[in-house]
Amino acid sequence: MSGFEGRRKPQWPPDKEKKAPVDVTPPEIDQVRWWIQDQGSKQGSCDTRGGGIDLKDADLVQIQQAASGSDGIYLGGKISTIYRVPEEIYSSDKKAYEPKAVCIGPFFYHWRERSHLKSMQFYKWACVNRLIFKHNNDPMDLLRKCLTKMAGLEECVRSCYSESFSSIKSRDFTLMLLLDGCFVLHLLQRHVDSGEKPKVDDLDAAQVVGRLWIWNLVKYDLLLLQNQIPFIVIRSLYDLLKTEDINLVDCAINLFSTFHLCRKQEQPKFYIPVGAVHHLLHLIYLSVLPCPRYCKSSPKPQSTLYWIPSATELKKAGMKFKKKKKERGFLSFLDVKFSDGVMEIPQLKVHDYSISLFRNFIAFEQCYADTQCHVTVYAAFMDFLIKTEEDARLLYLNDILINSITVAKDRDATLFFSHLCNEVHYALDTNYLRKLFRDVTEYHDSKWHKWRAEFYRQYFKSPLTILSLVAGAIALFFTIFGTIYKVGSRH
Repeated sequence: MSGFEGRRKPQWPPDKEKKAPVDVTPPEIDQVRWWIQDQGSKQGSCDTRGGGIDLKDADLVQIQQAASGSDGIYLGGKISTIYRVPEEIYSSDKKAYEPKAVCIGPFFYHWRERSHLKSMQFYKWACVNRLIFKHNNDPMDLLRKCLTKMAGLEECVRSCYSESFSSIKSRDFTLMLLLDGCFVLHLLQRHVDSGEKPKVDDLDAAQVVGRLWIWNLVKYDLLLLQNQIPFIVIRSLYDLLKTEDINLVDCAINLFSTFHLCRKQEQPKFYIPVGAVHHLLHLIYLSVLPCPRYCKSSPKPQSTLYWIPSATELKKAGMKFKKKKKERGFLSFLDVKFSDGVMEIPQLKVHDYSISLFRNFIAFEQCYADTQCHVTVYAAFMDFLIKTEEDARLLYLNDILINSITVAKDRDATLFFSHLCNEVHYALDTNYLRKLFRDVTEYHDSKWHKWRAEFYRQYFKSPLTILSLVAGAIALFFTIFGTIYKVGSRH
């Protein structure tokens, strides 16, 4: 993990050197979080007194022009929520952040003519046609209303991105929003029911795209950080084109319910306001976080720890690992618990798409200030636990980790989480596992727990050794009893 050195040096260092995360949340991140949460407040004015710099109007104009250049950050009235993946993270696994079937939004706008993405562009037109002609109204008039609405949203939508995309003309940007928004809306409407099978068979896409099973790739692409459009686009089109009242949040949950990292239909859906959703990745990110009702805040420990020993080292200290079960019908893969020497970890089924999903969750956390980096912390936690094949096997045997990755180079679970943690940061003061880290380390460092664990390994590792110990104890008892009896009979 990148950052500054921690305060406490571990007694058993990891197999490879790891840098500690940042100790405290940078103040500028807290300021941005405050700005995001303070939705109703107006922007404050800056106090220019006492700066010692005499700025003229020409200087201010020059600064503004430089900041809002062709490749600069868009100076809108909102905080960006859709970002380009930082280069140091992107370079570690470019394919995990790039679309394979469909491109959404402006980041991959110029990819739309590529052969593997072009066919889905035709299907987007089919989605517009279906949504428009479901109504009895004049289709051209309805289409005109949709385009007018998208044009009115252009400035707001552009401000949601971390870049201005000034190379995309206003007309093209509006048309892009219409096509992408109708495509996503049509897909959500197919998943109104909680069942995994959509209302419309996959053959409708196969006729246009020319391949079966395309929707699996589409779903992976819709959760890429750089492949997003603001949810307000989908909501606005839904208001104009709806034929029945549906819950867009529930439809999205149903759409991605086949992903093992995401919430399943049988799990209760806690309320996510549709107005609080920035985009699809953000929605699914919110759905996998621990429910606030079960996240009890705990006081910060006196000293901050950033490291715990591996699974086999913890087992030597007497710690047990157990698959965590649902509590009150709810379970998130982030719900890790430690109590009385037992580490409870929810089962994690890792598939080929899990790499991309984890990477984009973490990339979102690394860019968006209003997150607590829960997925990043969880990945670091698993990286600490799994250092060797023996560590991974220990979790396999306890039904905690199931590796279903088919790609040979990614099958090694010891490398899976290690690669996820490359070039990522998190603040220790917002680490949701900070108390667990401290409790686990104290348990591991306890001499009593180590002695007890060693005693059990020596004398209770098999039924034979237990019988030998019991026989020895009985023999010792009778020996002592016989000695006492003899001494007593002499008197």
